Amino acid sequence: MKKAYLFAGQGQQFLHMGQDLAQEFESVSRIYEAASLQAGFDILNLNEEQLNSTEYTQAAVLTLNYAISTLIPNDAVYVAGLSLGEYNALVYAGVLSFSDALDLVLKRSKIMASALKDTGMYALLRTDIETVELAIKDLPIAICNHNTPSQIVVGGYLKDLEASVETLKEHGIKRIVPLNVSSVSHMYLMEDASKEFEETLKQYQYKTPNVDFINNVEAKVQTDDFVSSLSRQISHRTRLSETIQLMINQGVDQFVEIGPKGSLKSCVLAHDKSLEVHSIYDLETLKESESNAS
Repeated sequence: MKKAYLFAGQGQQFLHMGQDLAQEFESVSRIYEAASLQAGFDILNLNEEQLNSTEYTQAAVLTLNYAISTLIPNDAVYVAGLSLGEYNALVYAGVLSFSDALDLVLKRSKIMASALKDTGMYALLRTDIETVELAIKDLPIAICNHNTPSQIVVGGYLKDLEASVETLKEHGIKRIVPLNVSSVSHMYLMEDASKEFEETLKQYQYKTPNVDFINNVEAKVQTDDFVSSLSRQISHRTRLSETIQLMINQGVDQFVEIGPKGSLKSCVLAHDKSLEVHSIYDLETLKESESNAS
């Protein structure tokens, strides 16, 4: 059996996340204390407004994911993460320390939060990547996330997204769902933010991964040049679907999603419903995972 760990990004965060784990494990409590001191705010006790603000959310999800990763077996043969979750994958693989990853994410979230206004993202469902690429070929929007074979997210300025709906429908794309996000990410409108963040990334050291790490922007195993890929991640589509398929092709038959709150599990099962997939995001799901392992 081959196991892969997938680290979740933001979007499924929930109030009080991490509190049950910190109460149960002294090691997790210490992680949150140190991370909160570094961040300058109490990561474990965010209110609802803070939790939905990128500057706070990214630090909170990163810390939860890391805390969980310290409580589970170190036995994955592949590791990856969606967007923000890629930083947790890099920590797991030994490329970055958690402290450096948190520092980068705090800076990344501020850059992303202030980058664009009046932008958004639409999920296109029950379609395929070829259909979407053809439909948007002459439109001022772009693919941001390729999550499953039939779920693709596009983004752009709100006015352009709204004007694109009829064209999308003409190409047979009937399920179009606006997402509750504050701004767009992972597309060319974020090029300036990508270049700004690249200068920050250059200030850190990156080690060779000790486990096969698959990046967002190419869906390939990566061993170096992390400054380039992490900066491009902000302005290029994420390729989760291709990442999952690559792992399946390499014989992975057990996936563990780490972090809130089950969305990556559904992405894996969209490829193959027979795969073994677990999600861990709180004390209860951690115990369930341990029970399944035994």
